[in-house]
Amino acid sequence: MGKAGTNSTDTPVDATTGVVATSTTKATAIKPQSAGRQLEAEKQKHKIRREKARSAAAKRGKKRLIYSGPYVPGGMLVPGSIYATIPKHCRRMVDALPELKKLFVDAKQYAEFKASLNVQGSEAHRIYGLVVASIKKGVLKDVGK
Repeated sequence: MGKAGTNSTDTPVDATTGVVATSTTKATAIKPQSAGRQLEAEKQKHKIRREKARSAAAKRGKKRLIYSGPYVPGGMLVPGSIYATIPKHCRRMVDALPELKKLFVDAKQYAEFKASLNVQGSEAHRIYGLVVASIKKGVLKDVGK
Protein backbone atom coordinates (compact mmCIF):
# COMPACT_ATOMS: atom_id res chain seq x y z
CA MET A 1 0.00 0.00 0.00
CA GLY A 2 1.00 3.61 -0.51
CA LYS A 3 1.25 6.26 2.16
CA ALA A 4 -1.49 5.72 4.71
CA GLY A 5 -3.84 8.30 6.23
CA THR A 6 -7.14 8.13 8.05
CA ASN A 7 -10.69 8.90 7.06
CA SER A 8 -13.32 10.76 9.10
CA THR A 9 -13.84 7.74 11.37
CA ASP A 10 -10.09 7.41 12.01
CA THR A 11 -9.90 4.24 9.95
CA PRO A 12 -6.57 3.81 8.13
CA VAL A 13 -6.87 4.62 4.42
CA ASP A 14 -4.38 4.12 1.59
CA ALA A 15 -3.91 7.59 0.03
CA THR A 16 -3.17 6.34 -3.50
CA THR A 17 -5.94 3.77 -3.87
CA GLY A 18 -8.55 5.01 -1.40
CA VAL A 19 -8.76 1.55 0.17
CA VAL A 20 -9.79 1.26 3.80
CA ALA A 21 -7.59 -0.99 5.84
CA THR A 22 -9.73 -3.22 8.04
CA SER A 23 -8.98 -5.56 10.89
CA THR A 24 -9.31 -8.52 8.55
CA THR A 25 -7.07 -9.17 5.59
CA LYS A 26 -9.70 -7.90 3.14
CA ALA A 27 -9.67 -4.27 2.06
CA THR A 28 -12.70 -2.41 0.70
CA ALA A 29 -12.77 0.67 -1.48
CA ILE A 30 -14.44 3.83 -0.20
CA LYS A 31 -17.66 4.41 -2.08
CA PRO A 32 -18.41 7.98 -3.03
CA GLN A 33 -21.85 7.91 -1.38
CA SER A 34 -22.07 11.66 -1.31
CA ALA A 35 -21.64 11.88 -5.10
CA GLY A 36 -25.19 10.65 -5.63
CA ARG A 37 -26.50 13.11 -3.07
CA GLN A 38 -24.60 15.96 -4.71
CA LEU A 39 -26.02 15.04 -8.12
CA GLU A 40 -29.55 15.02 -6.70
CA ALA A 41 -28.94 18.40 -5.04
CA GLU A 42 -27.70 19.87 -8.35
CA LYS A 43 -30.75 18.53 -10.18
CA GLN A 44 -33.01 20.08 -7.56
CA LYS A 45 -31.21 23.45 -7.88
CA HIS A 46 -31.66 23.42 -11.67
CA LYS A 47 -35.33 22.50 -11.30
CA ILE A 48 -35.88 25.42 -8.93
CA ARG A 49 -34.06 27.82 -11.27
CA ARG A 50 -36.20 26.69 -14.23
CA GLU A 51 -39.39 27.13 -12.21
CA LYS A 52 -38.32 30.61 -11.10
CA ALA A 53 -37.45 31.60 -14.68
CA ARG A 54 -40.80 30.30 -15.95
CA SER A 55 -42.77 32.12 -13.27
CA ALA A 56 -40.79 35.34 -13.83
CA ALA A 57 -41.45 35.14 -17.57
CA ALA A 58 -45.13 34.53 -16.92
CA LYS A 59 -45.31 37.54 -14.60
CA ARG A 60 -43.72 39.73 -17.26
CA GLY A 61 -46.19 38.37 -19.79
CA LYS A 62 -43.48 37.06 -22.08
CA LYS A 63 -44.29 34.25 -24.44
CA ARG A 64 -42.08 31.28 -24.97
CA LEU A 65 -41.92 30.06 -28.53
CA ILE A 66 -41.00 26.49 -29.33
CA TYR A 67 -39.66 25.67 -32.77
CA SER A 68 -41.82 22.80 -34.01
CA GLY A 69 -40.41 22.41 -37.48
CA PRO A 70 -37.83 20.08 -38.99
CA TYR A 71 -34.10 20.20 -38.32
CA VAL A 72 -32.42 22.82 -40.49
CA PRO A 73 -28.99 21.65 -41.71
CA GLY A 74 -26.11 23.38 -40.00
CA GLY A 75 -27.91 23.39 -36.66
CA MET A 76 -29.53 26.76 -37.33
CA LEU A 77 -32.87 25.41 -36.05
CA VAL A 78 -33.38 22.34 -33.93
CA PRO A 79 -36.85 20.96 -33.17
CA GLY A 80 -37.96 21.66 -29.61
CA SER A 81 -35.73 24.71 -29.13
CA ILE A 82 -37.31 27.39 -26.93
CA TYR A 83 -37.03 31.12 -27.66
CA ALA A 84 -38.50 34.34 -26.30
CA THR A 85 -38.91 35.67 -29.86
CA ILE A 86 -37.91 34.47 -33.28
CA PRO A 87 -34.11 34.54 -33.02
CA LYS A 88 -32.03 37.01 -35.00
CA HIS A 89 -30.09 34.26 -36.74
CA CYS A 90 -33.38 32.94 -38.17
CA ARG A 91 -34.87 36.15 -39.52
CA ARG A 92 -33.24 35.79 -42.94
CA MET A 93 -34.53 32.24 -43.14
CA VAL A 94 -38.03 33.45 -42.28
CA ASP A 95 -37.73 36.13 -44.99
CA ALA A 96 -36.74 33.46 -47.53
CA LEU A 97 -39.41 31.01 -46.34
CA PRO A 98 -42.31 32.80 -44.56
CA GLU A 99 -44.01 29.51 -43.60
CA LEU A 100 -41.13 28.87 -41.22
CA LYS A 101 -42.51 31.58 -38.92
CA LYS A 102 -45.68 29.54 -38.39
CA LEU A 103 -43.60 26.72 -36.92
CA PHE A 104 -42.60 28.88 -33.93
CA VAL A 105 -45.48 27.99 -31.63
CA ASP A 106 -46.46 29.46 -28.25
CA ALA A 107 -45.53 27.00 -25.48
CA LYS A 108 -49.15 26.86 -24.30
CA GLN A 109 -50.26 25.62 -27.74
CA TYR A 110 -47.28 23.36 -28.39
CA ALA A 111 -48.89 20.02 -27.43
CA GLU A 112 -51.95 20.70 -29.58
CA PHE A 113 -49.81 21.83 -32.52
CA LYS A 114 -47.48 18.84 -32.18
CA ALA A 115 -50.49 16.48 -32.27
CA SER A 116 -51.88 18.19 -35.36
CA LEU A 117 -48.60 17.61 -37.21
CA ASN A 118 -49.57 13.95 -37.54
CA VAL A 119 -53.05 14.69 -38.89
CA GLN A 120 -53.01 14.55 -42.68
CA GLY A 121 -54.68 17.59 -44.20
CA SER A 122 -54.20 19.80 -41.13
CA GLU A 123 -52.64 23.25 -41.55
CA ALA A 124 -49.69 22.24 -39.34
CA HIS A 125 -49.04 19.11 -41.43
CA ARG A 126 -49.20 21.12 -44.68
CA ILE A 127 -46.79 23.80 -43.42
CA TYR A 128 -44.35 21.24 -42.02
CA GLY A 129 -44.33 19.35 -45.33
CA LEU A 130 -43.80 22.55 -47.29
CA VAL A 131 -40.83 23.52 -45.10
CA VAL A 132 -39.29 20.03 -45.41
CA ALA A 133 -39.65 20.17 -49.21
CA SER A 134 -38.12 23.67 -49.32
CA ILE A 135 -35.14 22.55 -47.22
CA LYS A 136 -34.59 19.58 -49.55
CA LYS A 137 -34.67 21.94 -52.55
CA GLY A 138 -32.00 24.07 -50.87
CA VAL A 139 -34.07 27.21 -50.32
CA LEU A 140 -32.34 27.84 -46.98
CA LYS A 141 -28.91 26.62 -48.09
CA ASP A 142 -27.04 29.93 -48.00
CA VAL A 143 -29.56 32.06 -46.12
CA GLY A 144 -28.47 31.33 -42.54
CA LYS A 145 -24.80 32.09 -43.10
